[in-house]
Amino acid sequence: MPAPRSAKNPPSDARSAGAVPLADADLLRLQTLLDAVPAPLEPLDLSAVDGFLCGVLLQPQELQPQRWIPGIADAEG
Repeated sequence: MPAPRSAKNPPSDARSAGAVPLADADLLRLQTLLDAVPAPLEPLDLSAVDGFLCGVLLQPQELQPQRWIPGIADAEG
């Protein structure tokens, strides 16, 4: 019987594609980087970054980083 899927046991196709969930330490590091973005920029919070990146990944064509990274660093664009 296969092991249930979880953050510690993602599906094998996700592992091979590099789609492994971030560890708590990674999320803390990302939050630290977002907190360090200087004013007047207003970065997204972690929950919003998650949704934003889902939208980026679901685009019909790959978006170049220079098109989507500014949206994370400044929510007002």
